[in-house]
Amino acid sequence: MSVLLNDLTNARTYFNLKLNPYLPSSLPKETLFCLSQSSLSCDTFQFFVRNFDTSTSPERKKMVYQNFIKSFLTRNDIDVRCSNTSDQEWLLQNFHNFSTFATYEDFLTLKPDFNGVNVVTQLTPEQRAELTFNLLASGTLNNDTAYAIFSSFLNDLQGVTLNLTIGNSDGLSKNLTDFLVLLKPFGRFVKSSVNKIISFVSLEFR
Repeated sequence: MSVLLNDLTNARTYFNLKLNPYLPSSLPKETLFCLSQSSLSCDTFQFFVRNFDTSTSPERKKMVYQNFIKSFLTRNDIDVRCSNTSDQEWLLQNFHNFSTFATYEDFLTLKPDFNGVNVVTQLTPEQRAELTFNLLASGTLNNDTAYAIFSSFLNDLQGVTLNLTIGNSDGLSKNLTDFLVLLKPFGRFVKSSVNKIISFVSLEFR
């Protein structure tokens, strides 16, 4: 790639002329990977991340994460991991809405001092399960961190009442359905935690 993309002006021009016509659905993974290995700076990389967020389908977002974001941030160049910020800013600037496709181990690999407790409400239920087991393994899971993780699931339930005294069946069904929808993230957390326990036990008894 002959264009120097470490300058925001060049990056904007390149995006508008070469990439934007193919968004959101036609940009191949080979182009994304090639771009990730080009002369990007942290600023221009983050510019592309923000603009690639128009890729609406989960499959396309996952492809952008794997072939562009992760490929760039795992390069061995000095300062290429763009991690000289707080955990919250690092997630927002480098992942935007693509962070849901990363594992918690990805975050630790890309930013070794990453502390998921600081951004627990921004993590997926699966990432929170990984965080919990990581803290358990390191012996740093205490009452405060456990409370922070589990209470993060209660935010969506604040002010919500499960009313079992509604007079008609339709109203009761809707109230119950709405309540169960809010419990789904915690269900995903439990499912992921159980899977990790099973995997751990299986390894122990091999």
